[in-house]
Amino acid sequence: MDNLKDVSMVIATSEPKEYLVTYIAACRSGMKLSVDPQIAEEFKEKIMPTLENDIRDPDKRDKTMPTLSNILFEADKRGAEICRTLAAENGQTVTPKKKQPKMEMCF
Repeated sequence: MDNLKDVSMVIATSEPKEYLVTYIAACRSGMKLSVDPQIAEEFKEKIMPTLENDIRDPDKRDKTMPTLSNILFEADKRGAEICRTLAAENGQTVTPKKKQPKMEMCF
């Protein structure tokens, strides 16, 4: 994807999933990003239970809570979609990733 450095995004919510989607989209594309310090602080407070759950002993984790890995995976997918949409809206082309050849492990 061509650089979207002339596009600006604002993180408008402290909900971890949405916050991270916007953050990842900006990181992937070079967009300018801003966030109100209060929203950033609220995000930090909301993501901490997930982080604390992730570092617990696996037997003591709350299985109903999403893991940080799952949150980031979903945010990355949605961030990529946002980048493709914004690139198309700005008349830029999006080059899909080359598929890696399948590798087999031989022992």
